[in-house]
Amino acid sequence: MEKNITDALKYAIRCLEKEWLRSGETKFTEETDINDIEHIISLICAKAEETRDIFLPENRMDFREALSISHMNHILLRLGRKYSKALKNARKKENKCAYIKLDKEETKMLCRLRDLERRKLLIGK
Repeated sequence: MEKNITDALKYAIRCLEKEWLRSGETKFTEETDINDIEHIISLICAKAEETRDIFLPENRMDFREALSISHMNHILLRLGRKYSKALKNARKKENKCAYIKLDKEETKMLCRLRDLERRKLLIGK
């Protein structure tokens, strides 16, 4: 019985992860300078790095919290892919800026990253 429950949960998580890797409907298109793209990529990497050690066995967390963090990481992954691709294409075409289409979740995450950065800059001063 317990094996069936475990298998069902593993299957459900795999389905969620597939869904989380898909971008939703475009809600916002951002025109971004190449230098800003590089900076945003570094913010995404820093945020992903913060959550890396959370999933170690000694850090006990409940299932709901683990799913929430995993979802956030998938949004970060989508953002990272979009900004990396935009940077690569802009450099290839020798453009100084790029247009990046973001869905609702990606837009929220980008705003959170920028807010966190502003707070760190204010505290650092």
